[in-house]
Amino acid sequence: MRFRRRSASASMPGYPQARTRVSELDSLTTWLTRGEYLLRIWTNNPLATPPDPVPLAEFTKQVLDKQFEMLRDYLPTPPDKLAELPVDVDGLLGRTIASKAAVNWTPGVYTPHVHGRSDLTSRLFTDTEVDAFALDDSGVYRTADAAAAARLIARLVDQATDSFAVIDPPPGLPDAKCLKKLDDPVVVDLSADYQCYVAYDRYVGNVGASQVQDLYQQAAAQYKLLAAGR
Repeated sequence: MRFRRRSASASMPGYPQARTRVSELDSLTTWLTRGEYLLRIWTNNPLATPPDPVPLAEFTKQVLDKQFEMLRDYLPTPPDKLAELPVDVDGLLGRTIASKAAVNWTPGVYTPHVHGRSDLTSRLFTDTEVDAFALDDSGVYRTADAAAAARLIARLVDQATDSFAVIDPPPGLPDAKCLKKLDDPVVVDLSADYQCYVAYDRYVGNVGASQVQDLYQQAAAQYKLLAAGR
């Protein structure tokens, strides 16, 4: 897939004070301040051919409308109380592989609707009753039960067939589902070249690496973390 290389400013409907840029990947990045808050929203549509920033701007406006509606009744934690907030309420983040260096994401536990592409995952997460997603150097989904965890992996692997091919699982983990990025993928995917999904009870772990041996080691470590955290 070819992208037009450009970077230009754009206007945001209903929010003339917003600063929006169209990137070389035809995505939109929008910054907007409101009182003490600074919002940053990134949107793109990899399925649009050709890419069109206009519907992305309309979608971003809906996000801004909803975000400010939610902030209306939000009471922020006083700065001197932040250290008292629990980091990992249900222990889900503790089941992930901890990052060893600075990362370009924020480790934490999220509701499923903020993870991945909603056009592909919304029905899947509803069907498997994913109620939380933890992210650090690996990702962990919490589903309804073991059967739902198996369905989640099967569907995630099926959705990746445009960009990945199935490869052998790691030794000792015959039920793991592992993937290798295609040399000429149909859909551009910015994730790791190698990926594995492992399940334990109602939990699904996802690991990625640039080398297959690293992948297998991470998959084994992820499985042990899932099993030990029961």
